[in-house]
Amino acid sequence: MIENWPLLTIITFLPMIGVLFLLMIRGDEQSVARNARHVALWVSGFTFIISLALVFGFDSTSSGYQFEENRSSYCRHCCRRWRFWPAGKPSRIVFANI
Repeated sequence: MIENWPLLTIITFLPMIGVLFLLMIRGDEQSVARNARHVALWVSGFTFIISLALVFGFDSTSSGYQFEENRSSYCRHCCRRWRFWPAGKPSRIVFANI
C-alpha cells in the first residue's frame, strides 16, 4: 500500500506547505511566536514520521535505484515526464526530465 505513495515528493514538499501555514499566522508577537513553534514542530515531526518509511523500506541487497518516482508532469499540457530519486549523498536529490 505505502510503496505506491510518492514518498520523496511528500518529504520534499511538506515543509513548504508548513511555510505556507507559517505565513498565515496572525496576531500579537507572542502568540505568533508560540503558534509558529507549534506549526514548525508538527510539520517537522510529521515529515520525520513519513521519512521513516524510507528507512524501513530500504533494501540493502538491491543495487539499483530505490524509491524512484516516475510520474507524468502535473501539467497536462506539456506531456513531459520526470524522474525523482536520491543520488549519492543523502543531501542531493536529482530531478531529470525524460
